[in-house]
Amino acid sequence: MQAYIAALKKLSTTGVTTEHSFRGSLETLINTLDKRFIAVNEPKRQACGAPDYVVLKTAHSTAFSIGYIEAKDVWVSLDKIEETEQFRRYVKSLDNLILTNYLEFRRFVRGEGVVSVVLGKCNQDKSLQIYPDNADDLQALLFDCM
Repeated sequence: MQAYIAALKKLSTTGVTTEHSFRGSLETLINTLDKRFIAVNEPKRQACGAPDYVVLKTAHSTAFSIGYIEAKDVWVSLDKIEETEQFRRYVKSLDNLILTNYLEFRRFVRGEGVVSVVLGKCNQDKSLQIYPDNADDLQALLFDCM
């Protein structure tokens, strides 16, 4: 978790990031939670669209989907994203979905919001303020839903 936080801070200070800039850090975080997890960035398109990640779990030489993640830029409000047609399609169609801006993580199960963890926030100067006490909660959210 500390490596993830450090990567977010380092990238955010560059002033040239986009939503895609943070994807490798999140992928690494998920892949290191459990050796059976595989986060796949830009997976095949689903009937509802193309979520940013599918998370697979391996068991007995087989990998199966256990959830999806839709990631937005670190500076974007998730409240606004929840109002979009894209999000409505995803939450309606995907049984286990996490919506994130890399700092806030909202989990939806069968269309219902079940838990949210805020790891930090963006300041006016575009720097990040991290809440280290929430790191364990984020790890639990990610591990429990996978």
